[in-house]
Amino acid sequence: MHVLVTGGCGYIGSELIPLLLERSYDVTILDNFSLSSPSVLFYFKKNINFVFGDIRNKDDVRSALKDCDAVIHLAALTGADESFNAKERTFDINLRGTEVLLEASVSAEVKKFIFSSSCNIYGRQNRVISENTKPKPRNPYAESKHLAEEACLKYQQNYGLVTSILRLSTLYGYAPGIRFNLVINMFALYALTNHPLTIYGDGTNWRPYIHVKDAARAFLFALERRDFENDVFNVGSNRENYRIRDIVALFKDTFKKNLQVVYLRERDPGPSYRVDFSKIEKTGFSCKRSVKNGIKELIEKFSKIKGKMK
Repeated sequence: MHVLVTGGCGYIGSELIPLLLERSYDVTILDNFSLSSPSVLFYFKKNINFVFGDIRNKDDVRSALKDCDAVIHLAALTGADESFNAKERTFDINLRGTEVLLEASVSAEVKKFIFSSSCNIYGRQNRVISENTKPKPRNPYAESKHLAEEACLKYQQNYGLVTSILRLSTLYGYAPGIRFNLVINMFALYALTNHPLTIYGDGTNWRPYIHVKDAARAFLFALERRDFENDVFNVGSNRENYRIRDIVALFKDTFKKNLQVVYLRERDPGPSYRVDFSKIEKTGFSCKRSVKNGIKELIEKFSKIKGKMK
């Protein structure tokens, strides 16, 4: 099978592409490095097809889709907080770009389309959330992802495009394409450079977390399993729902020393949600990594360059 991965040089892509190559898939990456780095390409140990282009450009997308059987759509403008200052661009990339890709996928007779969404679309909920919970997006990023999901369902219903929607937990963990606009990764960097860990609100906000390697495994799982077709899954682990103050406690336990923590109680802490992952666990998928061990991994990786980070 020939798979197109949009945003393949990004955070998840830097872990997913090696998994696909190990299983002998032919892989094409569509990326323009606006949110990723070409240096990630050097981590891939087998040949890939690479198209430098934008998911909003129909010609770029048609070129990338040549001979492809499946699409894993990772490319997006990320960062919920940052999206308030880039609302138009967020919708342009995350929604219109997805629509361009869906239209071209139908024309190219793609057999499977896997979309990377986010549990962030649930917003603020006072109960444990399942896939049947009505989304309440609280930021442009979440709104754009929710509308892009609806576009996927439209193409599934109207054109018979087989789609899978994966609503990811909040990512963390080391990868070649690591991002630092994610709380655990950012806290690890701040802790090692003696910066305070800043918390908006009172620290009681809930979020589920998933290691980037487990997220990559979930996309491979969705690609290879029929029971993921034309369905929506929350992706994560029931054991990995944490309040932000509990994440801080894990950092303190890992460092075995005092860390400065600043509470900005007047600031809006954003979405808060606890998620049930029973549905995906029934398929046989389970996360192999924990937040606690992920923090230790980040500290070990960053400690090697600590002197250069001061």
